[in-house]
Amino acid sequence: MVWITGLLISCLVLSADFAASQPVSDVTFHVLLGFCFLLMAPALAVLQSSVTTRRWADLEIKEAQARVLHRSLLGSNLLVWLCGCVGVLAVARWPQLLRQNWQWDRIPLLDEMALAIPMIGSVLLSWLVIYDGEKSLRVHDGEVDEQRRGIAFERLRTLTGLMLAPLALLFLSRDFFSLLFPDGLAPSSMFVVAMTFLLGLLVVYPVLLSRTWRTHDLPHSGLRRKLERVALEAGFPREKVCVWNTQSTVMNALMVGAFPGSRRVFLSDRLLECFDEDEVVAIYRHEIGHLIHHHQSMRLALMLVPILGLMAIAMVFVPSSGLLCFSNTAQAVGLLLATGVLSMVYYGQVVARFNRKSEIQADIFALVNPAGSICIRRADAYSRALLKMAAHAPELYDRTTSVHPSIQSRLEVIRQLIRDQSKIRQFHRQFHNDQMVAAFCLLAWVVFAVLLSRLL
Repeated sequence: MVWITGLLISCLVLSADFAASQPVSDVTFHVLLGFCFLLMAPALAVLQSSVTTRRWADLEIKEAQARVLHRSLLGSNLLVWLCGCVGVLAVARWPQLLRQNWQWDRIPLLDEMALAIPMIGSVLLSWLVIYDGEKSLRVHDGEVDEQRRGIAFERLRTLTGLMLAPLALLFLSRDFFSLLFPDGLAPSSMFVVAMTFLLGLLVVYPVLLSRTWRTHDLPHSGLRRKLERVALEAGFPREKVCVWNTQSTVMNALMVGAFPGSRRVFLSDRLLECFDEDEVVAIYRHEIGHLIHHHQSMRLALMLVPILGLMAIAMVFVPSSGLLCFSNTAQAVGLLLATGVLSMVYYGQVVARFNRKSEIQADIFALVNPAGSICIRRADAYSRALLKMAAHAPELYDRTTSVHPSIQSRLEVIRQLIRDQSKIRQFHRQFHNDQMVAAFCLLAWVVFAVLLSRLL
């Protein structure tokens, strides 16, 4: 939910650039209207929390039913929040108020912050209010009893590190170049600047994330020595491992960064609390597997495809006068909707398929020894870790997401590979074809962008 919220905020703030360059006549009315839109989601959260706690708190709810109710509770609130944010942009005309009436766009980053902060405040207030409703739907024994403010602000901290801080750097860079080049840059120069920014972001993003989240270096211990041996065996002797403090609200591990020195491996506090050392080492080997097989670089290449396509469409169809330059507003809306739908289909099919297969490939690395054959001890530790993850998050056992296959299917793959290790080479060969497709897609869009810049 946090990932989706951050992505939506990023898209909403970016879409404000397409607003018409016309001042608003009745400022007070539009300001009040904007606040009404922003209060839609918190108001619904009050109703949801009241109804949920009154109806479900004292009832025995089956696990599957609780998961469905929890997803519908948060999903419906997110949908209302999104409608409210769209109302702030399109009906209350908040971008025009900030940029045309109040001239806040003259100060770098101020107008973008004024767009994003009300949206963040609205969703944060919703998280605070809806907490009682979420708590009443928890049915697992040993569930951590987080504080209301703790879980809401931990989500906000995660959201800021994943999405909002990089987005702020993007807008700050754009405003900086606008000051340096008030007449704008040629499309080819803009393309070079955009690629330079992306490369720079790849370098600083892990450090930025470690500063935004509450993290500290993994202390010297037996576990750290084991992890260092794993990294040394894989050929990465200087990987930095950080403990991610989430007040025991997150059980996860992730590798961030593509360049040595800035790369970080984050192990959440709850994961370290619930897993023994062998299981943590197995999870760490999985993360190193992503690094060995260059999954992050390939995933970035796939994700850049629709972004480069949107840039090309914007250069051709959306001049500086904004979307209202279309003879028919419906054409502009239709173009945006069609582009959005195609991007969602692409991410949901191509990128999601790549993500799931890359997880299997990283799983294989967690199982094998340096000779390339499966080590039963490693396979046992990693299988225990997956089962323990399923015990703490039962919805992941039989559910496939856009990022991970179901735990059930991953365990089945492990069993098949133990029975027939020749399938390891077969899987790597098949997945190599997917990687080539990713590289070809990125190369095709780079060539297209260069040709388009020359034509323009």
